[in-house]
Amino acid sequence: MPPTCGPPSPPAPLSLTGERRFATVLIADVKSSTLLAEKIGTEAWVEVMNKVLQVCAAEIQRFGGEVDQFRGDGLIAFFGARAAHEDDPERAVLAAMTMQNAVHRLAHELGETLGIHLLLRVGVNTGEVIAANIGNGSPHSEDTAMGGAVALAARMESAAEPGTVLVSENTYRLTALQFKWEPLGEISVTGVSHPVAVYRPLAPLSEAEQHHRLQEYGLSIPLIGRDQEFSAIQKAILQLRDGVGGIVMVNGAAGLGKSRLIAEVEQSVQREEALAADAGTPITWLRGRARSYDQSLPHSMWIDVLRGWLGLREWESKEQELARLQHKCQELWGDEYEGYYPYLAKFLSLPLDKSFSSWIEHLEAEGLHQQFFLAVKSWVEAVAKRGPVVIIFAEAHWADDASLEMLKHCLPLSDTEQVLWMVIFRPDPSAPTWAFNHYVETEFPHRITAVELSGLSESDSCELLGRLIGAEVLPDEMPILVKLNTNDYMPKPGVDPNLTAKNVRWLANLGVDGVELSCGTSYSFHSIRGRIPINEFAGMMPWWMRPLVKFQLKRMVSNCAYQEAYNLDAAKVIGAERGDLRLFLVGGMRGVAHMEEVLEQGYADYISMSRPFIREPFLVKRFKEGKQNEVACISCNNCMVGLMKGLPLRCYVDGLPG
Repeated sequence: MPPTCGPPSPPAPLSLTGERRFATVLIADVKSSTLLAEKIGTEAWVEVMNKVLQVCAAEIQRFGGEVDQFRGDGLIAFFGARAAHEDDPERAVLAAMTMQNAVHRLAHELGETLGIHLLLRVGVNTGEVIAANIGNGSPHSEDTAMGGAVALAARMESAAEPGTVLVSENTYRLTALQFKWEPLGEISVTGVSHPVAVYRPLAPLSEAEQHHRLQEYGLSIPLIGRDQEFSAIQKAILQLRDGVGGIVMVNGAAGLGKSRLIAEVEQSVQREEALAADAGTPITWLRGRARSYDQSLPHSMWIDVLRGWLGLREWESKEQELARLQHKCQELWGDEYEGYYPYLAKFLSLPLDKSFSSWIEHLEAEGLHQQFFLAVKSWVEAVAKRGPVVIIFAEAHWADDASLEMLKHCLPLSDTEQVLWMVIFRPDPSAPTWAFNHYVETEFPHRITAVELSGLSESDSCELLGRLIGAEVLPDEMPILVKLNTNDYMPKPGVDPNLTAKNVRWLANLGVDGVELSCGTSYSFHSIRGRIPINEFAGMMPWWMRPLVKFQLKRMVSNCAYQEAYNLDAAKVIGAERGDLRLFLVGGMRGVAHMEEVLEQGYADYISMSRPFIREPFLVKRFKEGKQNEVACISCNNCMVGLMKGLPLRCYVDGLPG
């Protein structure tokens, strides 16, 4: 039977599925690209844009970002939309700055060949986006991210001066100490009721410069409860001054103050040297930092150390960097510098002239690798011959394998030279530093000083809070409670078991007393100390911990396979890892059987179908007897106030006694 003729059916509307993510958005655009196309023609224009976008995409991918869209003469990229890192805002700003440098070099080449002037504008903003699939698997579906954060990033890009980067206040707050900034005032943004402060990043700051800026602003964090660890490192410094090298291994979870401890030791040593008339040769401090986005770059940790020794800056040309290296090598080795300079230049990817490049060209990969090891070890030895030296490797848990192999090669210098190695890392069994630490313990037991940082004691935590926000601002007995919401409105509510275990321990290290687990909109969480909201709670934390507080809590709430009793499943995960943390479970269960399981297995300390926290088994008993079908609560928090006053745990919605 022939098909029936008629008008075509209207296409089904595209569906949109997704979830909220906290991400940093980068948008870049070539200035006056239309006029450029008129000048050089369409084919040449397409070729130029391809080169520009390839250069930009390479820098974005280098720092762990993802290009979401290419837009002819620009692009949109996200940091943290699909794969989150704790330093996504810093990565995005670094990518934006290196993009400008790369495009500037490309523009210089194109200016000579095509006679064009190429400039890039880049805007960066951090905020909440919806990571979504438009079309939900239809032939025209697409994974993307959208939201107000993207619109504000677009406004940053359009307002940026050509050849520069413009950053919103949202991103600036999270990276203020990582860069040198130029404040540019406020601009009006469509859809935003108030003017938005904007900033231009000028240069990244070293770790030492970041610490110095903290001191300038009066934000230096007091060192509390670390006397034993401080003394252990000071002892290693005293031995170094006596001509005995060593290896200090400092490990501890994120946010416990490992770098702060080392900075305090360095300051103390420098103060003593400045005040002592016979202090001898001052200690030389060199430092390198491993970065999560540089793990694919061999020897990246050592490259950072050498660049710090040379005092190189991102905006310097390769020729300037090469001249600086040659001068420093001549200063260090004298007439013998030619035996090391070419290999260090190659190690730093600097372009040698023909008189020295011939030293490198005949070497195969293995021979060049050996020369790198020899040159770097000889460099450390030569620096140590001039006086005691401390070489610090920060965030070594991110180190690439080649960097750690080179460090193994150089460690024996601590037996013969005035060299003190300091390796700062997190105790992560999956990181290469886990095996490296075991190697040091086994091979250098006579040189190692092991420093392990744990969470502060209750008294030290109170003293730290008192020093940060002022003594007796809050009553000592007032607990710190963190609220986490499993998501009641997304297809896959719950908590991520792979992240929850370490993040719950991290909360305990912060000094948090309890966790409230309840249902609600995704990422809708707050922290209270009594009735103090999250911003004030974050304000109590050290500056470097404030964005991490929000970031880590958001990571705990994730898209998991829990479909029904998601708070029960979440309580199982958290309950097994919470240690001394008290767990308050509110809602998110499907009947009395779930509540009984919580009680019998001890997953939580308090459960309720809603606030206030009603101590079980009384609520279960009322449900069983049919005396109660629901609990009404207006969230007055009088139950918490009653607890803090030592009153029995019950509802005080009608007021507290007396």
